[in-house]
Amino acid sequence: SDPGLVEPLVELVQQMVAGMKLTDATGRFRVGSGLKEALLNAIHRGNLEISFQQTQDARVSLLEGKGDDLVKSRRGQMPYKDRRVAVRIKLDQDEARVVIRDQGKGFDPTTVPAAGQPGSLDPDSGRGLVLMRSFFDEVTFNREGNEVTLVKRRESAV
Repeated sequence: SDPGLVEPLVELVQQMVAGMKLTDATGRFRVGSGLKEALLNAIHRGNLEISFQQTQDARVSLLEGKGDDLVKSRRGQMPYKDRRVAVRIKLDQDEARVVIRDQGKGFDPTTVPAAGQPGSLDPDSGRGLVLMRSFFDEVTFNREGNEVTLVKRRESAV
């Protein structure tokens, strides 16, 4: 659950997707953006159980110079400190498939507004999920809501 590991993993996946010519430069960016959202959701919302409001409160505290780092604090507390995010990546000539699973309580993905619905781009109502659904060809969740599968299929014009 270390947010510092997200960027290197995203960059690696982007390099692999580009190297296999699954997508063009725009698609590479989109894969990276959607993957980053999924990983940060797994860490912050899943394993560390940090709500959107708590994130906003912590940001205000930091701006006021109080230095309250909720992520760092939670990463040292039970039960959060022992939780991990598992990532499985499978690439072949036709698609990239990424499965991300956290050890949090999960959520009900059916409560998130679909793209284009009122409130779908509000940060506290699942903007990250809307981005994932926009940037990947397939986004599915397990029943518990603590595992997401992201699929990006080969683009025909690459």
